[in-house]
Amino acid sequence: MEKNMDMFSNFSADVLPFVESVDLTLSFRITATVLHSAIFLLGVSGNTLLVVVAHRSMFLKQPMYTYLVSMAYADLLVCLTAIPEAIVSYHFRNHWFLGQVGCSIFVFLNFFGINAGVASMTMMSFERYLAICRPLLARKMCTVERTRKIIICLWIATAVYCSPWLGLTKAKAIEGTDWEVCDFRLTQAYYILIFGADLLLFYCTPLLAAVIIYVRIHETLRKREAAIDVLISTAEDCKLSRESAMRNKDEQEPSKPLLSDSGSAVINGNGYSCAFNRTESVLTQRKQIRARIQVVRMLFATVLVFAIAWLPYRGLLWYNTFAATPWLNEWYSLFAKTLIYLNSAINPVLYNIMSARFRRAFYRIITCKKVRQSPKKASGDGTRSTLYV
Repeated sequence: MEKNMDMFSNFSADVLPFVESVDLTLSFRITATVLHSAIFLLGVSGNTLLVVVAHRSMFLKQPMYTYLVSMAYADLLVCLTAIPEAIVSYHFRNHWFLGQVGCSIFVFLNFFGINAGVASMTMMSFERYLAICRPLLARKMCTVERTRKIIICLWIATAVYCSPWLGLTKAKAIEGTDWEVCDFRLTQAYYILIFGADLLLFYCTPLLAAVIIYVRIHETLRKREAAIDVLISTAEDCKLSRESAMRNKDEQEPSKPLLSDSGSAVINGNGYSCAFNRTESVLTQRKQIRARIQVVRMLFATVLVFAIAWLPYRGLLWYNTFAATPWLNEWYSLFAKTLIYLNSAINPVLYNIMSARFRRAFYRIITCKKVRQSPKKASGDGTRSTLYV
């Protein structure tokens, strides 16, 4: 039986639940075509708009958002190379139209886009850890210029890692026909090692690192929020004490001024003292911390979607790799691949749902309104973020 490469990550029919000798039903072809066409339009338009918004909005020109743009480019690459080919394959089974060069390039670009997106997501998590848990180090290390260099290095390293795929596939003619299929060049045993490295480096390790990082970030932010709540409570108590002392000032003359030049009140009536600090700056700090918590939730949601979207496919891949009788079902394959495609299209939607900043920026771009940026909020040299959110 000829085993075709199903053009999306780990393409062999040995590990993917498509059976090439079985014709797909009309209902399956219609369902898959409509579903994946909708995801394609969502992914291309959403990620393209995200890139445009980030380039035009000053507040998005920060290290964290630079990584989000890198992820958007990677998702665009996956959407443009994987989904159209999948839709064509639903109607032209065992037909490959792009020859040997197209076979090698498409397989390479699929792996390259997926892995570059995962690498960007992982580095973004580390950047958030530095920005929140190591702010002094972050101000030296996490600049936009440095982040761009890191992303370039990530993409180059990922391209080198994925480059063997340029020679690991071939366009093979189907005996007795003029058709070709895009298939493995070597035996399956060689590819188990490659798939295992992908699973370890671009799924298990990033997820483990992300869980550890975001747990630490969440603990740090919660502790800071609790400390600020204590400060606000103390300041309010001092304010009440100050107001009470001022009402009694006619009865007893204080030995020191009620209000110092620095804005702190010192009350020494009957041996009692209390320093009242203005709460405006503390309230601002609490607001910033809550904004950071919301951003962290948004980023963690991105990681969670990635984990869920890839789990059905990764699980089936490894089961069929080692099982004596692989489990093959075209509807489950459609479900697993749809989740993967959706993972490349859903991030801009998540950002708009969970971030008011993104919603406002997307609205301005869609409605062609000019983005007004206060000079105080803009970065002075264009390379360092002045606000870590």
